Amino acid sequence: MLGFFSLIGLCRLHCLLGDYYTAIKVLENIKFNRLEMYHEVPTCHITTGYYVGFSFMMMRSYHNAVSALLATLSYKSRAIGLISQRADLKEYVNKQADQMMSLLAICVTMIPTSVDYNIDLDKREKFTETLNRLQQLDEGEFASSFDLGSPKFISPETPYYAKALPITDSISPLEPQRQQTDLFKAEIVQQVELLRLRSYLKLYTNISASKLANFMSLSEPSLHMELMAYKYRLKQTMSQAIDAAKDGNGFSTLINSDLNSSQQMHPHLDFYVDNGTIYVADTTVDRRFSEYFITSNKIGRQVYRSHYICE
Repeated sequence: MLGFFSLIGLCRLHCLLGDYYTAIKVLENIKFNRLEMYHEVPTCHITTGYYVGFSFMMMRSYHNAVSALLATLSYKSRAIGLISQRADLKEYVNKQADQMMSLLAICVTMIPTSVDYNIDLDKREKFTETLNRLQQLDEGEFASSFDLGSPKFISPETPYYAKALPITDSISPLEPQRQQTDLFKAEIVQQVELLRLRSYLKLYTNISASKLANFMSLSEPSLHMELMAYKYRLKQTMSQAIDAAKDGNGFSTLINSDLNSSQQMHPHLDFYVDNGTIYVADTTVDRRFSEYFITSNKIGRQVYRSHYICE
């Protein structure tokens, strides 16, 4: 158990240092659907899910981030009985849940996907409000949500104690936070243009490239570059056993290319260009309500097993 929690702490450290790939890599051999390993420390699961989800988001693996965050929020709502026994613990978990909701809203805006609301009602209403603001594609709103949802980054540099540096030469404690925020803002500038392109594509089944370029105030070569960039962004690397999050059991951290990870296209939109005409296919699948009852049944079994182990 000591080694298990040490890996969790190492994941957190790498995330705070900005090394997101390593933060995920150190957890690749941990199966998070085995809740009995740490059912006595529910905050461990919640904290791990937060840092894993944030690391996935910063690596632009938004589908994996959504799965990790949803699984963690679902677990938090089920474990509220254990958490509410301590007021200080409840405040900490609620704060981290608010952070995860902000990150979840960012990820769903980046890669629109269906969200199963197995979360608290008050958090759901706040999530909807945040999501509606982000869908206006205001870069300032993205920055605000990131500031709310991101952890407090640290610098790996050690202070030089032998000689006191002038204030102007010393590194500000907020410098790591500013660097990560600037990286996120640079990504948002690119993503917002692609999201605007997506909003136009969803209005048509086919449209000429020249007409769409006129709508977006772009030249045709620039539009083709945007289309190629968006087509590339539609591909998302999916972790192994990522469907575990849908069952509320856990999430996967296997993301390395030499493992059994796969690239999948975004499920809600696809397009191709033929002779100067863009053909758009809406591949949204109607929701099957039977999956909701099956998932609820699995969650109920998981809660029963956890309660049986506690006894």
